[in-house]
Amino acid sequence: MIQFHLDQKSGIPFYVQLVQQVRRALLFGVLKAGDRLPTVKEVVAQVAINPNTVLRAYRDLEHDGVVISRPGLGTFVSATPPASNTSARGLSFWPASFPQSLSAVSASPGTG
Repeated sequence: MIQFHLDQKSGIPFYVQLVQQVRRALLFGVLKAGDRLPTVKEVVAQVAINPNTVLRAYRDLEHDGVVISRPGLGTFVSATPPASNTSARGLSFWPASFPQSLSAVSASPGTG
């Protein structure tokens, strides 16, 4: 099961961090179709955040077709996750600045 970690200093809203972590887990094979996400209570106990924050992240993931909520059973990874790693709200897996930051690192003198 996925273990969430929140970066308090990143400036990224907690619900976005949760969404991104689920997407990364899918990308890297940590989560697969049919896997159950932790319950809201489990996430709240794990990372000490407001339950509404977890609910918002799960709703966003469901809206994007990444997960399916089954009342009384839990939230599960969709059997057919979206092909794109970009949500309908423009929250991409990688930040928009990633290609530029990667280029800056590879072009830095003394590396290689």
